[in-house]
Amino acid sequence: MKSKGLKSLCYIFIVTLLLIGLGSIAVADSYEVNVTINDASIGFANHTSSETEGNWIAVKGGEEFQLPHPISFTYKGINATDFNYGSAPINITMDADDDYTVTYPFANHSMFTDIHGQNDVSLEFYGSDMFAYDDVELYIINVNRGVISDINQNLKEANLASIHDLTENAYKKYPNEQLDGNGDLEITCNGLEAGDYMALMLLNTSQMQDYDAFILSATGFEVLEYDSVITASSAVDLNENINVDISMLNAANDTSYTYGAVLVKDSVYKADIEMECNGSKDSTNLTVNEIPLIQGYDLLGIDSSNIERNDVQNKIMELIGPDNGTIIMKTVEANQTSLSITTTDLPEDKYILLTGVYKAGEGLVAFGQQDVFIAPYNPYDFNENYTIEIEELSACIDDFFVGDMSIVEISKFVTYYLSGDEYYQI
Repeated sequence: MKSKGLKSLCYIFIVTLLLIGLGSIAVADSYEVNVTINDASIGFANHTSSETEGNWIAVKGGEEFQLPHPISFTYKGINATDFNYGSAPINITMDADDDYTVTYPFANHSMFTDIHGQNDVSLEFYGSDMFAYDDVELYIINVNRGVISDINQNLKEANLASIHDLTENAYKKYPNEQLDGNGDLEITCNGLEAGDYMALMLLNTSQMQDYDAFILSATGFEVLEYDSVITASSAVDLNENINVDISMLNAANDTSYTYGAVLVKDSVYKADIEMECNGSKDSTNLTVNEIPLIQGYDLLGIDSSNIERNDVQNKIMELIGPDNGTIIMKTVEANQTSLSITTTDLPEDKYILLTGVYKAGEGLVAFGQQDVFIAPYNPYDFNENYTIEIEELSACIDDFFVGDMSIVEISKFVTYYLSGDEYYQI
């Protein structure tokens, strides 16, 4: 089955990787990446692993969720190249060693919903102090497949008009901002409509005469169309299904939606991104967690012009690993549904449950995340609710007095009872 929503998600993912890549290759405060396209020079500020000095934009407000952690980017390849992209001559130079690794410093991101009070986005730029008191411009750009396609085509034709249009036609503009004495800036963007957005921060070109544009940082975020209620068990027994109920509020009930859930072991919920490039399209390869994802600019295992749901599911499972999680998707004409996630053969562990709803032509419209434990019930947990209650503790005490339980074991059960917490978390 074809899915425009999945296609949009894949393109957003690719663009995010490129932004991380370009912004993370340079290594010293005074160095950066320089890209020259048809004599127009674009600079990229260095990005480091520092949370306070790394030139990253943190997205705050809305509903916070956990990112894969760590997200690391490693570049292996040459530090200068010339090539033609269509009719556009392109030169890239970077002040970096042949191999360089940077780690994204933030463990969390935020998701927003097109509802009053839930669509106010706080952006916090943590820059190097070498940019202290510099004048900057911040643009909030509504990103879609058409915008990316236009940029791609214009680059091939050595026409930078569409890139200039990104800032001219930005959804919101903050053209006259100044960084503080630490090179930092905080801005809140209120009342954003549903959509995919990129926050793009530029150094005022009057301060950077050698460049036509100098990009300090960029990041992406999403404002969802619908608020949603997603419920799932916080813990299940070994080989027990995880039942997930998803309900979108104020969404049309006669529209087709694709519901999906990904269960991934917490210990492998990370993204080790590695890019290799020797100066040509064919030599440009990108892997995530050692799984090949892009080769010669092409998605491996996925036809980018005709993305099929099964192909996406297979690629996600390849990235996760068969013993580390699972994925389920289904399409229904309803604003609510239930999913049953099979946990057969998955080991006891802590897992991250990611749920999403996709609408054809619009992409992601609802999202949720929670922790789920796969853990066996304790033999004394007669009620199978992962807590030890008074009657269950009494049974433990009886066994202790007849010598069937040690002092260490009975102490453990007393702790379970007194805490009132689920014992798999203690």
